[in-house]
Amino acid sequence: MSIISLALVSFLSHLLILTAQPFVYYKCFNQSGNFTNTSSYHTKLNILLSNFTSDTKIDFGFYTYSYGEDPDTVKAFGLCRGDVKPDTCRSCINNATILLLKLCPNQKEAFGYYDLCIFRSSNPSISGIYQYPDFYYAFNSNPETVNKDPDK
Repeated sequence: MSIISLALVSFLSHLLILTAQPFVYYKCFNQSGNFTNTSSYHTKLNILLSNFTSDTKIDFGFYTYSYGEDPDTVKAFGLCRGDVKPDTCRSCINNATILLLKLCPNQKEAFGYYDLCIFRSSNPSISGIYQYPDFYYAFNSNPETVNKDPDK
């Protein structure tokens, strides 16, 4: 089997795994506002997402971009687990953008994650701001580990 064939089989298997699985968790935020399919925000979101993971020089699993000017600036980031290969990471984030747009079709702010990656898009600033405790609880929802004293 050629290297190209092996790469194609690997890529397709990752794609199949990712598309067959729903998000582990996702949330659509209405308080940040909504947009229509004919708005400039929608156009800017589509432009940003169509090129989101196109920079193949990024091989460390973190993507962050913004596009447009206020009040219609679109911001987004994608992050993969450290053990995820770059091609799998890009596939995971691309699948996350597609699924999140279907699940939150008109919200200006939404996030979702698979086991391998997370994606978030937003109109308000998303850098360095802790805002959503439900995101924390989604990661730490195992009742056996929440609020346990580490010294006991």
